[in-house]
Amino acid sequence: MSGTPTLDVVVPGVGRIHRHIGTAIPAKVRAVRSAIRECVERGRLDVLERLRDGLVTPLEVYDAFARGTINQLTQGDPKVAGPLLPKLVEFEAVYPQSEGYRRDIAGLRTQVEAVARRGARLSDLPDLLRSLKGRYERKGSAVTFNRHKRVAMSFASWALGQDESPLWDELRRVPTMVYKRPDKPGLTIEAFRTGVAKLPRPHAAIAWSLVLSGMNWKEYTVDGWSQDPEAGVVRVHGKKRGARERVLPYLAALTQPERAARAFRGQLHEAFGPEVTPHTFRRTFIQWADKAGIPAFFVKLYCGHAVQMSVHDLYKNERSTAATMAEHRKLLVTYIGRPLGLVSLNLEARTA
Repeated sequence: MSGTPTLDVVVPGVGRIHRHIGTAIPAKVRAVRSAIRECVERGRLDVLERLRDGLVTPLEVYDAFARGTINQLTQGDPKVAGPLLPKLVEFEAVYPQSEGYRRDIAGLRTQVEAVARRGARLSDLPDLLRSLKGRYERKGSAVTFNRHKRVAMSFASWALGQDESPLWDELRRVPTMVYKRPDKPGLTIEAFRTGVAKLPRPHAAIAWSLVLSGMNWKEYTVDGWSQDPEAGVVRVHGKKRGARERVLPYLAALTQPERAARAFRGQLHEAFGPEVTPHTFRRTFIQWADKAGIPAFFVKLYCGHAVQMSVHDLYKNERSTAATMAEHRKLLVTYIGRPLGLVSLNLEARTA
């Protein structure tokens, strides 16, 4: 409608939008401008392109936001207007690159099928994902929701043949769920000794090797490590991030892995209980080092954790000489004691 205020904006990726708003009512004008800003923030470039081309009016955009029917404005796009549920089934059949990812796709499809109407379209997926979030929140399934959200984004890229389409961007903007890792403490010395005494000798040697080095299972079995008794150090070649390439005190002769993870886990469950996994021994090393009196900064270095170094911390790091390593070795040996049972490990409080 000529004579009404004009919407005149330039949107990256869309260009200039120059349209009469269609009303002179101040509240409506503000609401229309707010709806356009919401389109920009949510990445709805598809809606803005249609507005630019005159296929929808500013008032229609505002009305769609007010009614929650914004996706209907883009149903002129044959790809976005395509059926959702059959496309998800096709995606599950052709896209998976691993068994774990196949389960994630199947999980998302099952959840979407539970809430979507029969004629749901691709453009409905962001709203469906938002509504599904409540289900995941009630179950406390933050990790599962975040994985399924990533699957939905991959699905959008595959279905539209475009890496970062407006549909993909709207899915990206659905808030992820915050996951708080449960606080799982390590084992006490007494609990570890009691459990390790029940393990077969090869498995007991592996358990001691993990708990005396703080390595995770991949570092221990895949990435590689070496021990230098004369220098009093163990060198871990972790590859997850830069800090994982590290040196830590040598406490006893470590054993190369001789058993597969599945068999080792089974033995751990029998000896310690179902809650104990190989990663428990990494947490146990951290707990023992802390109780032995080793500064938290060095515990992080020995475990390959990223550290924020102040000038003082950096100075301490540069002074991590053989004497510092030997002092930490003595602290750990004093706290842990010597391995017991059939395992031929010998903790020595070295001074050099």
